[in-house]
Amino acid sequence: MNVFNLDVLDIESFQAGFAEIIKDRDGMAMGRLSDEIQHAVTHDGSNHGLRLSLSARGRPAGQSINTAFEFMSRYRNEIVVRFDRITTKNAQSEWQRALT
Repeated sequence: MNVFNLDVLDIESFQAGFAEIIKDRDGMAMGRLSDEIQHAVTHDGSNHGLRLSLSARGRPAGQSINTAFEFMSRYRNEIVVRFDRITTKNAQSEWQRALT
């Protein structure tokens, strides 16, 4: 579903973003998941689209290598789940992404 008729606008740039707190099992804040959406145009200006950027920030629960790996695994999973939830099944099918 198209929401905006971008063809009638001479947009140089567009950006929107938001962040959510990632909580641990006890409900305490342990980091943030950030979503940014930016307007994108092909080099020749013939096509418009949106660029989605997902990032997670925080710090490991401890200072060991194991807690660092656990941190990276958890935050990677947060990004993968967010991508799955924020994109439509039709888009995922077009990209030949395995549906969940």
